Amino acid sequence: MRLFPAFIATALLAAACATGKISEFDIHLRPHADHIGRCYILLLREDPAAKGEIELEVTVGGDGKVVATALTKNTFPDDRVGACVAEVIRGISFPANNQNKTVSFSYPVMFTSEELVRQ
Repeated sequence: MRLFPAFIATALLAAACATGKISEFDIHLRPHADHIGRCYILLLREDPAAKGEIELEVTVGGDGKVVATALTKNTFPDDRVGACVAEVIRGISFPANNQNKTVSFSYPVMFTSEELVRQ
């Protein structure tokens, strides 16, 4: 699970780093952590106590382009954060694989504000 404290977008890989389970997908998502964090920050402007989890199923074609995203878990009251993160991920290019096969992975993220983490 990626923990996303508000305004600390680089925490995207905190859980993966702690467990030593950094996938090739995580490495390519990391440079986009700020964009993913903005999806949550927009919600925090409306509700400073907002927190929740999403999980996306991401499908990448053999050419490295994201061909599909699906929101498979969402604990927020609506789909705005998940839809925003999905849009960011759809714009990412991954390396093409040698076998030109489609690959899918699950991408869970927990969003919480810095103030809630400290409590």
